[in-house]
Amino acid sequence: MITIFSNFYTFFYLFCFIVYTKSKSKQLYFIFLLQFKQKRCKFQKKYSFSQLMGCSSSQVQVSPVIQEKIQEAQVFVEENQNFHICQFFTSFVSQISYYIESEKQAIVIDPLRDIQQYIEYSLKREAKITHIFLTDFHSDFIGGHVDIQKQTDAQIVLGPTSMADFEYHKAKDNEIISIGKVKIQVLYTPGHTNESTCFLLLEEERQHAIFTGDTLYLEEASFPNLAATSEQMDRNELAGHLFDSLKNKIISLDPNLIIYPGHVTGNSRINSAQKNKNFEGVFDTLFNQIKANASLAETDREQFKEQISGLTYVPEYYFNNIYQNQLSISPIKEIVDKSLVFIPPNQFLQEISKYQECFLIDTRPPEAFQELRIPYSINLFEWLDLDVKMRAKLQPSSKLFIISESGKEKYSITILAILGYENVLGCLEGGFEAFQKSHKIYGQIASIKSQHLSKDMHFLDLRETKDFQQHHIKGAYNISINSIPTAALHDLQPQALPRNKIIYVYSDASNRSLAGCCLLNESSYYNIVHIDDSYSAIKKNKKLEFKSGL
Repeated sequence: MITIFSNFYTFFYLFCFIVYTKSKSKQLYFIFLLQFKQKRCKFQKKYSFSQLMGCSSSQVQVSPVIQEKIQEAQVFVEENQNFHICQFFTSFVSQISYYIESEKQAIVIDPLRDIQQYIEYSLKREAKITHIFLTDFHSDFIGGHVDIQKQTDAQIVLGPTSMADFEYHKAKDNEIISIGKVKIQVLYTPGHTNESTCFLLLEEERQHAIFTGDTLYLEEASFPNLAATSEQMDRNELAGHLFDSLKNKIISLDPNLIIYPGHVTGNSRINSAQKNKNFEGVFDTLFNQIKANASLAETDREQFKEQISGLTYVPEYYFNNIYQNQLSISPIKEIVDKSLVFIPPNQFLQEISKYQECFLIDTRPPEAFQELRIPYSINLFEWLDLDVKMRAKLQPSSKLFIISESGKEKYSITILAILGYENVLGCLEGGFEAFQKSHKIYGQIASIKSQHLSKDMHFLDLRETKDFQQHHIKGAYNISINSIPTAALHDLQPQALPRNKIIYVYSDASNRSLAGCCLLNESSYYNIVHIDDSYSAIKKNKKLEFKSGL
């Protein structure tokens, strides 16, 4: 009985082969076999992070650090008696990383820089992370491979042509790496980048799944990423390599194996499911994708090269992220500790006015941002939806200040660090809610009381010229309220109001300065703050310096 039971799968696959050879419909065989493979798994569905941390129905305590990640990382698990696969989907970069475990040994594929989710997951399962696999040096996010290596002593595995400034194993094409009861076969698949590599999961020599990174997406083709090649290659040459990889390496695999991609792409129906929070895993069989994915369709090499899309514009931060992913960079904790500087609400605008150019990054949900915001601020999640060319103004070296919901500052710094932005100079203390208490905001226009002003701010006096000449704040610009529309047309003149500094606007009465701010706002001046006091009240502030005459 033991012998018969242990050889059940052998007899089953023999039976399937007979069905395949006798049946007029070859598709029937593949469907039947796929249904059987899915039943072999104990479960294949969505789980909450707290359920997965213990992999049982018992109540599991999740650390506050991990609890914070649950909002972004959605997880999906496939498991049988030989292996456990956990798929981590992070929506703000549409990225998917993987945790694969067998016999208490685990590997992580393409981890994000925020590594605590993988560390905690392995600890709860009482497993040890022994390897970290990278499908390439990613351009759209910074990975956590070096950080995991430092914490677990795991080996980083790169593709055959990869080079990096940290300790790693350069795998050969078709090399086999054993993890418990399963094996991982390295498949060198250049095309998206020259370093691109896929990893094939083998269970008792059976091809179960392939982790394709950016080489193959679901329902869509990959593309040549010119930012990520380490050699001088044009788009056509990379596209040719991608064709060869797909046709010679991927399509020839077992049609029943599962494809686990590294990203959810923008136009696929899969992406729509994620936006509707209907996350049930991102995967499909190769058999289905050969029918549905245009990049796997029958075509010749030259046609493929003409049709495949590529990056026509490469922003600077792409190069920076690739470079950073090849280095032994600072752990995420160091970035958070350095950046977690709180600035009181009544000093926040004053602090940012010290810099000739900086960016206010608002990490609240887009709906809250649209309802009320600090002028001149950028919503992070709206920015992520922009075309790469539009996003390029924000450089890795840009000086950043964070506006968030109270208590979300660490989370905001972490997201920016994952995207490759580390130069955070401070966070609004108490979040946007605290700023509202010390400032009024009229639509797009922020307002401040005169007692919070200081002499190192930049001022605009909207009173008539004769009143300005009699008495004004030292160093203030002067444009009468009636001249604003005309003055805005000549903003390239040397005496024009600058757009790269926060300007505090006052007049003889609060309502007049507010009206002037609205006119300036209509003329695309978003760097303005309304002083909610009359000029007579402003004159009582002893922190300011005043001048009579020109």
